[in-house]
This record gives sequence, structure tokens and C-alpha cells, in this order.
Amino acid sequence: LLSSLAEAKEVMDVVAVYNGKAGHKVIINTYAVIDDGKSIMYEKTFLKDVAYQNFAKYVIEYRLQTPVIRGIMMAINSTQDLSSSVGRFYLPLNRTAEDDPVFSLPYIDEADGALTMSLSQPCVHTLRDQPDLHHLIGLVGVDLHMEDVAQDVTYYNHADNSYAFIVTTQGYTIMHPSFQRPLRTNIQPMHTDIRHFEQHARFSQVRSAILR
Repeated sequence: LLSSLAEAKEVMDVVAVYNGKAGHKVIINTYAVIDDGKSIMYEKTFLKDVAYQNFAKYVIEYRLQTPVIRGIMMAINSTQDLSSSVGRFYLPLNRTAEDDPVFSLPYIDEADGALTMSLSQPCVHTLRDQPDLHHLIGLVGVDLHMEDVAQDVTYYNHADNSYAFIVTTQGYTIMHPSFQRPLRTNIQPMHTDIRHFEQHARFSQVRSAILR
């Protein structure tokens, strides 16, 4: 048991320092096992402060401007209650879910053997009192055949000396004229950086401009 506020401040200071070094990406969840024969009101409050990373209460300055991600403090009467309550520890992860769509790299779909790209979109709910935290409530997704998405773009011939290719924001090649047409591809593609297909002088500068 904690014996003084000074001890609590030392703990919170350590949390602030090391979570600051991690960019405030650490979520802390705490348990309070309640013994009916002992009064632990102060300890419960402290464990909640740790989970919430309530540094201001202990006059500890934030190391970063990035807000911390609050965890959960749970009070249980017995360690036998752990298994039924541990699932709630995933709630902070749901509250911080990104709401941007996610595109996969092309792959061979086992269902129909076609070169496919998947698009998934998280469904989130935002509370009025916590507009910066998103509660993940579901996920929707769709599979797109590459022949429908990329073939017309990649193999156009509007000019004799021009061609097009598609890359990700990390520079991986989605489609390139040197690839087989998606309709004829039945082998899992190797995801390769565009610089390996474009050997022109100074292409690194072009690549950097594309990925900005």
C-alpha cells in the first residue's frame, strides 16, 4: 500500500518520463483487488490516476504535446473475476481506432484465383464529450479485382513515349507495364519498390516527388 503522496508522485513521474519517450503510445490498465477488511480508497484513486495518466494532479508536466491515451481502472472482489473482466481492457484500443480506409497490396484471391486488392473501412462512433477518441463499432470491406481497378490506367497508350504505373505511398509497385495483365496473372506477385522497375537517370528525384 502507498504510504504517502510523495510515493505516488514518484510513480507518476516515471510513467510520464518513459511514456513520453514512447510518444505517449502506451496504454496503462490497472486492477484494484478489493479486500472487505481493508480500506483502500486512496489506492483505488491512485490506480485510476495511473490508468488515466493524470499527471496534472501530481503537478507533473507533459513531455510531449501529443495527448495520452487513457486506460481503464477496474475494481474486483477476487482474482477469480479476472477472466470475466479482462476483455474490457481492449476498450481503449477501440477508442483510438483510425477511421481512414485501408488498401491492401495486390494478392491472388483463393476463391476465384484473380489478382485482387482489398479495401477496408473502420466504422467508428465519436462521443460528444470525447471528440478526439473514436469507438470502433465495426468494419466493412470489399474486394476489388485489379483488372477492373488498374488495367485501363496502366496500359493506356495516349502518346507514343508515355506510360503510367501505380504505386503505394511507400513506393511499392501496384501495377506497371512490365507486369502481366491482371487477367492473366495467377501467381502471387512480389511487392517491389518502383525504383527496381524504373532504371532511368534521376528517377529517385521523380520517386520522391511522387511520394510527397
